[in-house]
Amino acid sequence: MDIADPIANDSVRVLLNRTIEVLLSDTSIEQRLLQAKASIRKLERYENEVTDELNELNFIVDRLESSSEDPLSSDRELELAERLLTLYVNSSEGALIF
Repeated sequence: MDIADPIANDSVRVLLNRTIEVLLSDTSIEQRLLQAKASIRKLERYENEVTDELNELNFIVDRLESSSEDPLSSDRELELAERLLTLYVNSSEGALIF
């Protein structure tokens, strides 16, 4: 992410974190996907700043939508959590908040 504009950078970070949070929520897969797509559309305004992150989020959403497996199986949830944690860590430059 480009840090030239701190306000825009914070907005992008908030949108990215919100999208990750939505995909990890306890709601139905349909609700998760609906909310994630809305957040992704907002993130697309900053596409040149978060290209890799957008590609990963779109990959995750597409995979959840097109899977013949149960998208909420424990294996799928673990894979989703791992991918989203990696995305979070990479976008926050390795900083974790517990």
